[in-house]
Amino acid sequence: MNIRKLDQGEACPMDLLLLADPSPSIVMAYVKRGDCFVAEREGQMIGTYVLLPTRPETVELVNVAVAEKWQGKGIGKQMVLHALR
Repeated sequence: MNIRKLDQGEACPMDLLLLADPSPSIVMAYVKRGDCFVAEREGQMIGTYVLLPTRPETVELVNVAVAEKWQGKGIGKQMVLHALR
C-alpha cells in the first residue's frame, strides 16, 4: 500500500470522503483549504484523509475514510500514523 498527497490537479476521491462526512458542500470546503492524501492498493484509491491547517504549526485531521471492502485491515490506522509524521 502507498499513501501519498494528491497532486494539485488530481481530483479528491469524493466517494471515499463522503463515507466520513455526508455533506458534499462541507467536504469541498475543507478540501479547498487543506491537503488531501490517499491510500492506494492494486491501482485504486482505497482510503483517504484530509489535513486542514488551523494555525501556523497546527493541522486538524478532518476526514479519515476507508473503502468498505478494505475496512478492518488496519488501513485507517496506517493513514493516521502517516498523518502524524
